[in-house]
Amino acid sequence: MTTLAHPNAEADLLISPRTGGGPVAKVRRRRSVAVWIVLCVLGAFPSLLDAGAGRQAAGLGLFFPGAGFLAAEGWMVVLVLPCLLLMGLAWVAWFGAGMVVAPVIVWLGSAAAAGALVGDTTDAGLPIVAAVTVVGLLGGAVASRAQQRKAVARREERNTVLPAQLDEVNAIRARAIAAPKAPEMSAEQLKGIRYALDLAMQPKDDWSGFNRVDQFQTSALRYQINQLGWMLALAQSRYAPSHHGELSEGQIRLVDRYLQKDVCSYWRYERAWGHLRLDADPIVRDNIMLTGYVGLNLALYEGNTGDFRWDAPDALPFAVSKRRVYPHSSLDVRDSLLANYARHTDDYCLFPCEPNWIYPACNFRGAVTLAGYDRARGTDHWPRLRDAFRAKLEAEFMRPDGTCISLRSEHTGFAVPFPMPDSVLAKELNAVLPELAHRYWALVRSELLPVIDGERRILLDKANVDFGNYTLSDAFALACYHGSAREMGDYEVADLAMARLLDVLEWDETETYFPGRSTLVNATIATDRLLEVDAWRTAVNVPTDPKIRSGPVLGRAGFPEVLVAAARSDGAALDLVLSARTPGEYELHFERLRPTVRYRVSSGTVGTAVEVIADATGTARATAALDARTELRLTPARSSATDLAAASLSKKG
Repeated sequence: MTTLAHPNAEADLLISPRTGGGPVAKVRRRRSVAVWIVLCVLGAFPSLLDAGAGRQAAGLGLFFPGAGFLAAEGWMVVLVLPCLLLMGLAWVAWFGAGMVVAPVIVWLGSAAAAGALVGDTTDAGLPIVAAVTVVGLLGGAVASRAQQRKAVARREERNTVLPAQLDEVNAIRARAIAAPKAPEMSAEQLKGIRYALDLAMQPKDDWSGFNRVDQFQTSALRYQINQLGWMLALAQSRYAPSHHGELSEGQIRLVDRYLQKDVCSYWRYERAWGHLRLDADPIVRDNIMLTGYVGLNLALYEGNTGDFRWDAPDALPFAVSKRRVYPHSSLDVRDSLLANYARHTDDYCLFPCEPNWIYPACNFRGAVTLAGYDRARGTDHWPRLRDAFRAKLEAEFMRPDGTCISLRSEHTGFAVPFPMPDSVLAKELNAVLPELAHRYWALVRSELLPVIDGERRILLDKANVDFGNYTLSDAFALACYHGSAREMGDYEVADLAMARLLDVLEWDETETYFPGRSTLVNATIATDRLLEVDAWRTAVNVPTDPKIRSGPVLGRAGFPEVLVAAARSDGAALDLVLSARTPGEYELHFERLRPTVRYRVSSGTVGTAVEVIADATGTARATAALDARTELRLTPARSSATDLAAASLSKKG
């Protein structure tokens, strides 16, 4: 396997004092606080001018949601609690679905309600509300400073152990890189491919086997589709680059499935209540949770196969409703990423998923997508963006201790205190920022994988969530360790994580993976089982060998009865490893052969060699005896006038 060195390794060794400085976020936080103070001043005027009770209550309601009821006399003061509860629900809608208008409606609505309902106000109304506001503001500032000091101290602690831990990680990676690589998919890995193909080959409006909880957050159909597509693309790149049958068809079908209203309609709502626009084109602005994800499916497929079928202007019709379809091309998806990154060059560089919320994880996908397009098309978009992306990532989307935050509000500059596990970042970043990936894995080994009584342990929080269906489970957390460990070549930790998964979760060896878990988690685990050291980085960045791009390929191989464990061409011959669910005779389709040339299909284990002659389009069919594992080799035989005559007779027949 080809591996890639990363630049500036020494300079990236320690966490910089500049990390977490966040000048853009800091300015926007100060701006947000300044706007709040202005609202408070305006809200105080009715009380200072001794205006009517209703106006005083409405004005005080500008301090914070429900504050107007604190000025009420009698029982009505308790209405502040429902207002705060509604604000919490509005925040969830804002966070979960980009509903920017929800907090504004609740805040102003509660102020208006106070003005309409409060009949009499206490003289202490303004002092009470002002005192609560000042206490809240000062409390937030004190907590923020304490958190900042704690993060700076943790940075110093981390920097003391990072050099030794990085040496250990580099030694582990060096051993993994030097070790022989598996030439074919194992039986367990093929189970994952069967799982993905079973779902991909269904009619596109059949959602059997998918989780349908909501279409706004992590359980959305689009994330399940994406993960299945990445799995097939990784298998094709790593093990079967010369199989363009079911592996390619599965990826194509998943993209077609993605374009449906069931998947894309969420943007119609987010665009309306987040951007206040009725134009619901999902490609143009923000929405990296679509462009950065489906774009990766497109880029990986194109890089693996050289098939640019989605370049036509209307090749990707994104349906946001039954009547509203927005046709785009693969290049539109790529150019949307570039335009959005360019639009944010002077602030965050990273750009939002849903309106207002910027998720670094989604932007990691966007970066990988650009690298994938570079691989497929020979461009250099990611290298030109890389330095700015990394600088903004570290300054605006990390804390001073190097911990990556989950999301930040574009408008207010505030981050949501929802942690992104360091254990997932090694895999996510290795394809585009490997120096950061190695650092994160060094920290994981130091902090989350201690050796206790001579055994390495995985530390987990008390409660973890399966983000594919929002149920309590350690599956996703363990999958983070498993995937990153395999990508880093740390197979000891990978095996430990897989053992925990098999031990904790329901396991049925007759089925594909974990029946009690979400499709997203199952697909993630199956994908990660395909990884070896730098496998994801290689799949995203290293162009397909020209010999493979020009040599014979295996078309359809007989799925669901037959799976392809390996398929690789040297430009002339084609080597295959096939796995049949039931031993028997199966028809294989070969493509990209030399027209009218005779080929020999031979097996190193069973049966005898057969010969076929490619037709004028370079295709041929052959029947082969297959069992649980069969090696086949397709080689060109001698070309002669007899072959041409046979081909002519075959065509007439």
